[in-house]
Amino acid sequence: PVYLGEFGQKTHSVDDKLQYDSTASFLNNAKALCIKGAFAWRFDPAESWWNFVRSDFSERPAVTIMKVFGGSP
Repeated sequence: PVYLGEFGQKTHSVDDKLQYDSTASFLNNAKALCIKGAFAWRFDPAESWWNFVRSDFSERPAVTIMKVFGGSP
């Protein structure tokens, strides 16, 4: 199987819509190409523009599309 690795937005701005849209685009294209899974860069809050969780560990909207892609409810 092939896995998509270290994908994410190019800009260093904290923008939930941009992150959601770019994540959805990567994942939907990966799925269309039969890619088995994906590893996002970075899930933790070390770099605020790439993280999928905020410093209080609440999830940003892009986590929703990650869960859908991964088959979680």
